[in-house]
Amino acid sequence: MHNIELVTYNRLFFDKSQKWLNDSEINYLTDTGELLSDEERERRFNNLPNMKDYKVFGVMYNKEPIGVCGLKHIISSQSEYFGFIGQKTLWEKSLAKLF
Repeated sequence: MHNIELVTYNRLFFDKSQKWLNDSEINYLTDTGELLSDEERERRFNNLPNMKDYKVFGVMYNKEPIGVCGLKHIISSQSEYFGFIGQKTLWEKSLAKLF
């Protein structure tokens, strides 16, 4: 049985996301492109609680941070899902379908 949890996106996930998205393969697969500057990232992180059209969660597997998921472009009852497993050793284990 897989133990997946969606948790609050906190500083731990913020820092790990930068590392994960700096990986060229993950960056390509998530269509991230050029990363924000450190200042822009910090400003965005601090503004997350105020963003009504964007909700992000950390993804834990067996108590370890492995990725990020959420909803963006939230308008009424519609939104766009996003998510990725940044811990590449867990790719191809069918975990992403659980969140």
